Amino acid sequence: MEYYKQVEVVFYSEDFPFHISRQGENGERIFSAFHWHEYIEILFCEAGTVSVTAGNQDYVMRPGDMLLIGPDVVHKTWKRERAEGSMYNVLFSAELVRETAFCPAESRHINAFLQYMSSFTCHYIKKNGVPAEMEVLLSRMHEAFYAEGDFNCISLRAYLLEIVAAFCRSGLCTAEICDVSGRTLLEVGATARYVQEHCGEKITLLDMAGMANLSYHYYSRLFKLVTGKTFSSYLASARVFMAEKLMLEGKLSLKEIADQVGLYPQSRFNHTYKRLRGYSPNEFLKKVR
Repeated sequence: MEYYKQVEVVFYSEDFPFHISRQGENGERIFSAFHWHEYIEILFCEAGTVSVTAGNQDYVMRPGDMLLIGPDVVHKTWKRERAEGSMYNVLFSAELVRETAFCPAESRHINAFLQYMSSFTCHYIKKNGVPAEMEVLLSRMHEAFYAEGDFNCISLRAYLLEIVAAFCRSGLCTAEICDVSGRTLLEVGATARYVQEHCGEKITLLDMAGMANLSYHYYSRLFKLVTGKTFSSYLASARVFMAEKLMLEGKLSLKEIADQVGLYPQSRFNHTYKRLRGYSPNEFLKKVR
């Protein structure tokens, strides 16, 4: 199951993975079944109410509220037909802002935002905590996305950076002073992706430190700087995310899933899942149904 196949997202272009839409206008129904993707997603409630389930929480968004969904979070959104409720939905690749840094200061703040929006993270922000300029930025972004001319990608990238700046300015994400080279941070990021792809196998922090050619303790500190999570927490999150994908596919029993994601026996899988999600795997399946 891939997000773009299920919801038919149309990006600005093949090499510019960005999408924005307004959903629920004029009483239109909003519905997307449980899904996941590799992109950062921003939801902003414009009017009425919109319901969202993301990670282990159910949210009822009201005007001015925002929900920021990091990569690899299983989530769904819905609103009944003819009910009042509309929202902006923004979807973009982290690389669109990561690759725009031209100096160390920019790099620190952009990395702070990307750490805030790292894999398996979700942030619900009520209206009084949302940067004041957010609705105006989203409106301009929406207009640029649907305007004629491929040069509008310049405006879209600029608006994305303004959103990053707004979050940093508001104190929602803060930059940690770091004198680590960009290449080293990229290598640590590559090991995080390896953890996601091989989380069903036996993986240790020592193994990943060796892969990055760094000492155990130095790698551990940088891993948390890059991902926002400790190594053990990130590995557990990756395994739970993989388990949710397998549960959504519906082809394996919970015992088989526990074996496949490296959380066997099933009692260990149940315990880890409930610790991270707040409910059991069976309760997740009930939510899906």
